[in-house]
Amino acid sequence: MPPGEVVRGTVVVVEGGSSRTLEVSLNYREQTGDDYEDTPVTRSGGPIHTGDLTTGASYQFEIPLPGDALPNFKSKHGELWWEVDARSDERGRDTHERQRIEVVSRASNPVKHTGVPPVG
Repeated sequence: MPPGEVVRGTVVVVEGGSSRTLEVSLNYREQTGDDYEDTPVTRSGGPIHTGDLTTGASYQFEIPLPGDALPNFKSKHGELWWEVDARSDERGRDTHERQRIEVVSRASNPVKHTGVPPVG
């Protein structure tokens, strides 16, 4: 999925119960080694349901991916990725369900940098 596209999906409630709100967000996650993890960018889609959740209920969402969204990246030193996070705001610890999405560069013709200026 390239930057600027709209992420669409459906949250299906697997186990109903008490909830204040059900919200979906896009998160850009970062992890290096075993000791560092962060979420430098969050794009909220807002609440998609208010009140208790019923098993089997489903809720659709749409969240635009930022136009300047960086692509997913992985190396031996760490990883950067986008994920959809569905969160049920509950008393005590919230319930989250996260799903990674693949974000790729918009560049259709990637340029190889050789260190030699172009001729012509």
